[in-house]
Amino acid sequence: MNKSEIIVILISSIGSISTAITAFLIFTQIKSNHDWNRRKTSQEVLNSLTVGEFPNNLQKLRIAVREKLNQDIQNRQKSYTDFKEVLSADELKEYNSIIIKIINILETISVYVKNSIVDEDICYNFSYTFFIDLYHWLKPYIYECRQLESNEFILAEYEYFALKWEDRLVNEKNIKYKAKSNIVLPKKKL
Repeated sequence: MNKSEIIVILISSIGSISTAITAFLIFTQIKSNHDWNRRKTSQEVLNSLTVGEFPNNLQKLRIAVREKLNQDIQNRQKSYTDFKEVLSADELKEYNSIIIKIINILETISVYVKNSIVDEDICYNFSYTFFIDLYHWLKPYIYECRQLESNEFILAEYEYFALKWEDRLVNEKNIKYKAKSNIVLPKKKL
């Protein structure tokens, strides 16, 4: 091998290494941009839960449930079925319209999470309580919709994430409880 062949091999090797490093840096930048865009989109989606139609509809529903059932949606002793029984036909139509708007937003968020459009951890931390509570309260409504449409997949993503997040919440509480139970507090000096 002469000197010129060694130089060509060396230059080719440096070029290959340079290309690999550039490809890695481009991949890292693209991933970073994707993560940033997911977080930004998560914030935008969660803003829709705090401003506008969703919180207004949720508030209307909560007030009606308190007035009609003397309890909050978070109390799992009663559900949509109990609420439905105390409503007139006109009230039922009005509140079902509100429920559809609420639950469609929750299904949309679930689809976004499933497809990594929004960050699951951010959505979970922001909305797990009403996500889970509403699911349990609306479970009879969801099953009615499925039965009426003969489609077991109606609101399936919402149901999946409500149950997944409930399991996560239970596990986190157990971990926190175990961690707290292992804490030894210093003795208080007198």
